[in-house]
Amino acid sequence: MKKENARPRRRCSYERRKANTGRMFISIWAVGIVLLFVMPLVRTFIYSFNTLDLHTMSTRPAGLSYYLRLFTGDTVFVQDLTAALTDLLYQVPIVVMFSLFIAVLLNRKFPGRLFFRAVFFLPVVVMSGVVYSILKGDAHSTEIVNSAAGAVDAFNELGALQDLLGSFGAGEKLIGFMSGVVSRVLDTVWQSGVQILLFLAGLQSVSPALYEAARMEGATKWAEFWKITFPMLSPVLLVSVIYTVIDSFTAESNAVIGYIKEVSFHNFEYSYGCAMSLTYCAVILLAIGLAALLMRRAFRMG
Repeated sequence: MKKENARPRRRCSYERRKANTGRMFISIWAVGIVLLFVMPLVRTFIYSFNTLDLHTMSTRPAGLSYYLRLFTGDTVFVQDLTAALTDLLYQVPIVVMFSLFIAVLLNRKFPGRLFFRAVFFLPVVVMSGVVYSILKGDAHSTEIVNSAAGAVDAFNELGALQDLLGSFGAGEKLIGFMSGVVSRVLDTVWQSGVQILLFLAGLQSVSPALYEAARMEGATKWAEFWKITFPMLSPVLLVSVIYTVIDSFTAESNAVIGYIKEVSFHNFEYSYGCAMSLTYCAVILLAIGLAALLMRRAFRMG
């Protein structure tokens, strides 16, 4: 009787097993986000409105005093933030355009294509973790980097670029801007690895039938790029711009990042460092939102 009344066990379907596996992987990520991001963010927000005593780990209310100090009494933070925003205006277009140009070249079929793809993506691997610190701090490594950029440095030291632009009647601001761009050629190549990979993935997703139809209509390579390639890459272009903005703001060479670290960990003004970090984060989010808004409007108008 018990066997007759017993209900048959329901077997777990394939879709349910997949869902459970997904939940298991997401749960690990969620725990990491809560412990390593959400909780530190909440504490940073609390400390920015309070003065933290590092010896007793106690706090006392400080109100908006640290935020007022940022823009009324701290000229270094304002100057570094202004310099970071100024560099962003020309660094992002240069890196994105260079990455798109290299990706279009690497997408063509030629001998050694895989090798050159690896060469342009190599800085992403090399500039991570301890290796980045060695390249930035070790004297011998600095000599290697300087020797790699020797052609650019020699070109600047001889003043050939300044003389050339001056012969065409260019102003001092334009000459200084172009000299700065040329001196950062190595940095531009160094910062373009991820963007090149994104553009390559986008280019390979474009259907070859579109290009074949365009050739049958007599379209030139220039027309193919602006009528097919560029519109199809618009989502990837937006992602590349956002990534470049974040990478520029969070780079180790960024003066604002260095100043926040100095104030927090050398001067032991932890609460003031929290206020600077949150303000800087808000500026980054504002810059990303503005860039996304402008690009979406440009794509709609185009």
